[in-house]
Amino acid sequence: MFVSGHSTTSVATGDEPLGLSTDIPPGLAEKLRPLADSLVRAALPEIERTIPEGEFRDAMLNKLHSAIDEILGRPRDRDTRNVDWESVFRRAGRAEFLAGRTSDWMQISLRAGTRAAWQQLSTEGRSTGLSAETLLIIAESSFAAVDEAAAAAVEGYRAAETAARARAADAREHARRRLTRAILAPEPIADEWLRAASDAAGWTVPDRIVTVAVECRSDLDRLGDVGEHRDALVSLQSPTCVVLPDPGDDRQIVTDLVADRRAAVGPPVPPSDGHRSLELARRLLALAHSGAEPPGNVTWCRDHLATLLLLADPLLTDQLREQIDAAFAGLTPKQRDRMASTLLVWLQTRGTHNEIAARLDVHPQTVRYRIHQLRRLFGDKLTDPDARLTMELALRAHMLLAPRRGPQMERSR
Repeated sequence: MFVSGHSTTSVATGDEPLGLSTDIPPGLAEKLRPLADSLVRAALPEIERTIPEGEFRDAMLNKLHSAIDEILGRPRDRDTRNVDWESVFRRAGRAEFLAGRTSDWMQISLRAGTRAAWQQLSTEGRSTGLSAETLLIIAESSFAAVDEAAAAAVEGYRAAETAARARAADAREHARRRLTRAILAPEPIADEWLRAASDAAGWTVPDRIVTVAVECRSDLDRLGDVGEHRDALVSLQSPTCVVLPDPGDDRQIVTDLVADRRAAVGPPVPPSDGHRSLELARRLLALAHSGAEPPGNVTWCRDHLATLLLLADPLLTDQLREQIDAAFAGLTPKQRDRMASTLLVWLQTRGTHNEIAARLDVHPQTVRYRIHQLRRLFGDKLTDPDARLTMELALRAHMLLAPRRGPQMERSR
């Protein structure tokens, strides 16, 4: 780089080819060589005015010296021979980014310094005998070199900017993972730590959050599309979950977010109770999976609070179910399921035989027979409010767990 596009006679005094070429005759170039220092001095105030001290200014001054020497055919300092100016200006551009300055002014500064030197050369060169054509060639060569220097500097600036953005993105992602772990951990979170962690993660802490337990599409599903959502914090701990600000009644937000994955949404809680919301979301997701809910279906804990309460303690749930099992001990599995279905509908509705028959899709006479059998099995318990509540809870638990633990009971409509 930094080679003029002109195909003209090269003026050189060293062994190596020079980057800039002009049509200055050797004799005239000899007369112009004393101008070299004055050209640099003419450009110096403009460079100092527009370019702060640092690597970029040094590169500009060194390149200006080298370019003028090359144009005028003056022997150059040995340190400037074979300099990779492209690398020099890339490093200078990087330094400007690290100094917190913008990239636009670099090109302006380069051209301002070169323009000042050119004006000096134009004035003194004409008095020395340079033709307008030769001055034009020098100008074009100079500004072409400046354009290439500016391009290299901008390239270095952009590379540093891209690397910094990548580092910032990595740091932000690390901060988001750390924040997610803290919200989902059972240990309490200090308010000061939560504010600092959320600032580092670029996540505004809401008053209430929900957790979403997600069933991934495959082992390779890392929820990349979900993680792109600015409000979503993703945890890939099994099972995978997402932390979101409470969407309120706007359920479509979650449906759109998880796409076609099966998911369960925990109850809204303060961020300090995130682990409790997740525990219930995971429990509901397991129930949805065992109940053969279709993929892409999103279930909400707020719609199943009674079910989650009923199944919160497996031991108590089994104790309830054992009471029903004991009452039906003398029946076959099929009879037990039919009687349990009838009893549950009767407890729920206390309806007439015809109403219960319609719910169960059986004949009313069949309902009369079953209720007569239930009165024989349970006696006075059927008129005791506490006993009826206990039986209904036990039957609901049986209905919920039957797909996993035993034959499916007769379903009411």
